[in-house]
Amino acid sequence: MWIESLEIYGFGKLVERTFRLQPGLNLIEGFNEAGKSTMKAFIQAVLFGFESRRNPHLRYEPLNGGKFGGAIQMIDQEGQSYRIERVYHHKISGDVRIYLPNGDIVGEEYLPILLHQINEKVYRQIFSFGLNEIQHLDSLQDQQINSFLYHAGTGVAKQILQMNQELTKKEQELFKMGGKNPIINSLFTEMDDISNRMNLLKRKHLQHKEILLKIEQLNRNIDEIDRKMDNIKQELKEYEKAAHYYRTYRDLKEIKWKLSKYSDEPIFPENGIERLEMIESKVNEIEVEKKQLEIKKMDLTKQVTTIQSQLLTEQVRRQIEYLRDHLPYYQQNKSRFFQLQNDLKHRNEEINESRKMLGHFYSEEAIRMFEYSIADKQTLQTIIHHLDLKEKDLLTLDLKFNELKQRYESNKLNLLEIDNLSKKDQRTKLMITSWLRYFIPLIGLISSFVFIYYKQWWTAGIFILLSFLTTKQYHHLFTHLNQLSDQQVVQVKNEISRLEKEIVELRQTKEKIKEEYRQQKDLLQKWLQQHRLRPDISPIIIFDTISFIQKTKELYKAQDLLNEEIQALQQEIQDFEARVISLHADGLTDPNRIEEKVYQWIQSYQQDQENRSKLDQLNLQINDVIGEMKRLEDRNHIEQEKISQLFNYARVTSKEEFYYRAKDYATYQQLRLQYKQYFFSIRNGCTTDEEYQQIIQKLEQFEENEMIHMIDQRKERQNQLQSQLKNLLEAKGELQNQLKEMEEDRSLSVLQHEYFVLQSRLHENVKNWATISIAKYLLQQTMKIYETEKQPEVIRKASEYFRLMTGNQYKRVFAPLDEATIKVLRMDGRIFEPQYLSRGTVEQLFIAMRFALIEEFTKKVELPLIFDDIFVNFDQQRLQHTLKAITELSKNHQVLIFTCHTYLVSKMKEMIGNIYTIRI
Repeated sequence: MWIESLEIYGFGKLVERTFRLQPGLNLIEGFNEAGKSTMKAFIQAVLFGFESRRNPHLRYEPLNGGKFGGAIQMIDQEGQSYRIERVYHHKISGDVRIYLPNGDIVGEEYLPILLHQINEKVYRQIFSFGLNEIQHLDSLQDQQINSFLYHAGTGVAKQILQMNQELTKKEQELFKMGGKNPIINSLFTEMDDISNRMNLLKRKHLQHKEILLKIEQLNRNIDEIDRKMDNIKQELKEYEKAAHYYRTYRDLKEIKWKLSKYSDEPIFPENGIERLEMIESKVNEIEVEKKQLEIKKMDLTKQVTTIQSQLLTEQVRRQIEYLRDHLPYYQQNKSRFFQLQNDLKHRNEEINESRKMLGHFYSEEAIRMFEYSIADKQTLQTIIHHLDLKEKDLLTLDLKFNELKQRYESNKLNLLEIDNLSKKDQRTKLMITSWLRYFIPLIGLISSFVFIYYKQWWTAGIFILLSFLTTKQYHHLFTHLNQLSDQQVVQVKNEISRLEKEIVELRQTKEKIKEEYRQQKDLLQKWLQQHRLRPDISPIIIFDTISFIQKTKELYKAQDLLNEEIQALQQEIQDFEARVISLHADGLTDPNRIEEKVYQWIQSYQQDQENRSKLDQLNLQINDVIGEMKRLEDRNHIEQEKISQLFNYARVTSKEEFYYRAKDYATYQQLRLQYKQYFFSIRNGCTTDEEYQQIIQKLEQFEENEMIHMIDQRKERQNQLQSQLKNLLEAKGELQNQLKEMEEDRSLSVLQHEYFVLQSRLHENVKNWATISIAKYLLQQTMKIYETEKQPEVIRKASEYFRLMTGNQYKRVFAPLDEATIKVLRMDGRIFEPQYLSRGTVEQLFIAMRFALIEEFTKKVELPLIFDDIFVNFDQQRLQHTLKAITELSKNHQVLIFTCHTYLVSKMKEMIGNIYTIRI
């Protein structure tokens, strides 16, 4: 189950508070004395009852009184809602109402069923604990908890422990060092006693029959003395009672004589005097209260008259109410008026600045009349776009025309140069050709003659052949060059003709574009004239100019709106001030004192309201006083009626007669009471009517002195008989002792037989004792092995939690089978008991034990878990490990963590993430 909400009617310092909770992890944060412990105690009190008044600091009654208690809304595993309400009415622990999911309402007897028999002690130790609980292992000592912890319910471990206990018990039943009751110890004692008695048998010889006869005679004498003493005791008792009641009987007879003087029994109301005095006291109190009420009524009437003279008229009140209600608007209007004047000034400055930017051509009227639609904008953009395109086309044509012209001039120059060069080269070529035609063969012939001279025929032949071939090749080369020069001239002339044709076409295209550009220019001029813009404005700044004009136009509109609002505010301010001036009798003229006067009138109005409220209260008080005076009259009449009834019952007509009759009635009643006391004193002292009649007879027959004398005689006789009886009993006792000794004495053979029997029993029991001791030793060795290898499920889970919280510094937790305690095993193999661990480690150990127990109890019932500042002694690393364990628990349980430490809150949110948090 988990808690959905807490509704606190009144509990300690928490009054009329409601807290909503969530499944899983909940963090309740608050400073010291904020109410965290109160909230925790509230949950426990609703579930298990309020503390008794012997512990008022733990009972948490509301500090300022009021309704004591509250309600918890809980959701079970199936999603069904239960409302548990506990309020103090009659029971010290509070009256409980439980609202079931089906609509039924049950009482406190259903709580154990809802909580699955979990008691308050277990709840505090396991499900709701703080720092104090986790610092002590003994806080986990409870029969219901021990059913999960140590050895109970652990199967084989339980059987081993029971076997060990049974062997120990049997061992001690047979023999115990220094004991008396064990069997072997008793056999030793009995054998010693028989041995002593065997030594004394021979020294005891008495006459058995003679002692029996003496005892029989003594018994007859004792019976006779007993009979005489019973008679004397009865007579002595009767005379002593008669002597005791003698004076009482004499007073009884005297009272009976006095009562006989009354002819009739007096009649008087019960407790009449007290009732009369009480009624008269009430009448006097009523008279005093009436006088006080009359004085109070006069004082209240005087206050009413004074207040009525100070009240304002309804007309003045209505005017003040209007001024009070409209004063904030007046102040806002004034503030708004000055703000608007400043805004208007800024608007004028902005308009002047814009007008200055636009120039004198644009008047205010022209700006206000300026209209610029989306269609106008589209038309203007189209015109300017076409102008831009035409300008770009003209620029492109100019560039292309210049390029063609440059190429045309360049080709003309190239053609002229070619003509000049061709003529000059022709002559050079002819001269070179002629020279090469003769020089190369000549060189070849000379070289051939040289090689021939040196008889190198092949070389000389090669040179002759090369000379011939070279001369022929140069001839072909120069012929080809001449042909190339002629082709180049033709190409240049063709290029010049083409360029001339392109230039003519460009000029025609340019003229056409210029005409189109002029047409777009005319359209732009016409558009500017239509919209009252400067005709000489550059297309580049047209849109900026239009933007400035539109902005200025908007400023003019804003200026008009400000002027209108200023006029409206000024009118409202003047109307309000006129009302204030009309209300002021001395004719207020200073406008700066308007608000001051309004506040004064409002104070007067508030004072008038207080006076009217006081007047209503005074009228109510006067009505209450009048009503109270009427009630006092009624009470006085009732009390007078009671006095008359008392007088009528006593049959008197005056107060003096009533007191006299009361005195007489009291005397009569006193005598009757004394008579009854004396009569019952004597009668109750007797057990039967016969005894009563005998005592009355003796009181009538004897005087007091005679009865005392008879009592002394019988006491003396009684003492004599007692002395005789004592002597007889002593003699009988001595004889009985002798007879008993003789009966106890047995023959020596019988005692020897008993002695041998005891020896045999001793041998058998010693053998059994040795067998049990060996078995116990072997079982203890088995227990040590079991402690190492097997542990209860709770201890195993506690080991897992403890290993997680300590970052694997400790290996496991285990519980010795023969000890109600726990121990821990560190990773280095050392074993520690809790008292030898650090505080932080001990707290983590006991938290781990509780977490394991929570899992075991969850098999029966799931309850919310409440942890109250349990992380104070944890370092950062172990805090992180512990929070991981709590996060795992919160997946299946609702967890409420109470803390006052802000650094822990920050650390928890950093480690866990988003936590549902309640701040108290």
